[in-house]
Amino acid sequence: VITQNIDDLHQKAGSKEVIEFHGNFKTLTCLNCRNKYSIEEINLENIPPKCMCNGILKPDIIFFGENIPKEALIKSYEMANRCDIMLVIGTSCLVYPAGELPIIAKKNRAKIIEINKQESMSNFARYFLKGKAGEILSKILKEIRGMH
Repeated sequence: VITQNIDDLHQKAGSKEVIEFHGNFKTLTCLNCRNKYSIEEINLENIPPKCMCNGILKPDIIFFGENIPKEALIKSYEMANRCDIMLVIGTSCLVYPAGELPIIAKKNRAKIIEINKQESMSNFARYFLKGKAGEILSKILKEIRGMH
């Protein structure tokens, strides 16, 4: 799973290998001393949250203008190069570098399936399934289970 979500829901749902393109809100890092904290440790009533050194704690998410973590980017490109099928769910894929992943996969002959409420402006998908992700994925899972 390569996700732009920052909410840890893929892991909570049981996904074992998750690449978080935009980081995760479950941890914060001190901008001064680089100490890391779990979100559970922090009192968010005091904004901005502060470290013991009095530095500001920044959520470990990628803000606009910040770079995608190098390791996440490299691993995502590797996966896009190797996949046979890519599901693109709930994104327009118009923002790069995430928008480049289906293009890389398609160049390597992967089948691209887009699941979205509205068709994106990009023409990378071989198949487009219109609707809510949860509903469409439930139907796909039901079909796969019925084949075995």
